[in-house]
Amino acid sequence: MTQKKTNIVWGLFFMFAGVFTIMNAAGAFEGVDLLRTAVTLMMIPVVVVSIIDVNFWGIFYPFAIVGIMYDKELGIEDLSPFPLLLTAAFFSLGMSMIVPKRSAAGLASAAAGGSPDTDVYFRTRLVKQVKSLPNGILRSLTIDAFCSDLKVYFNNAQLAGGHGDLLFSCTVSSIELYVPRSWQVIAASDCAVGEIDEKGYVNAPKSEQVLMLHGTAKATGVTVIYV
Repeated sequence: MTQKKTNIVWGLFFMFAGVFTIMNAAGAFEGVDLLRTAVTLMMIPVVVVSIIDVNFWGIFYPFAIVGIMYDKELGIEDLSPFPLLLTAAFFSLGMSMIVPKRSAAGLASAAAGGSPDTDVYFRTRLVKQVKSLPNGILRSLTIDAFCSDLKVYFNNAQLAGGHGDLLFSCTVSSIELYVPRSWQVIAASDCAVGEIDEKGYVNAPKSEQVLMLHGTAKATGVTVIYV
């Protein structure tokens, strides 16, 4: 998550905290345990930022902490505190293994002979975006998406040596790739993507330009549209 978006989440939280302080001073929360309430509210931005960044440790541990604070009300005193914390650790570890968080550098290194001038990286979180590749030679494109609707246009790109790599690290997203009708789009052996739909000029004559798909796309629809 970018620093700007992180600041927005925390900024909204502190503004809400200001409103909460005024209302408390006015007696609106008489009889409320302010410490527990404050800690609970502080968990909200932590969870939001962690969901956007796909950080499972920051998702499960806040819930465990809240469960510990309200164990009597929830009737889970026998599970507090260590069973809850241990369960949060196991869930965080398990989900991190199932949905690995791959860095841009790690993805880019999968493309043979990568070059800073010809490698492009798109990262989206909880947005709907349309992106176009810049004019020039393309060796690899990395798409790192979470809960996003992304359209990518390859109109202005030329594949380096007639070959390019598209590297996926996508979760719960919709990806549409608009590629020239003469290109061949092939899923490599290491491409863990579900069904890839093809639309547009699918049967148009193909050249020797090949775009190879790599990486993983979990709960993500990938559509190749030949234009």
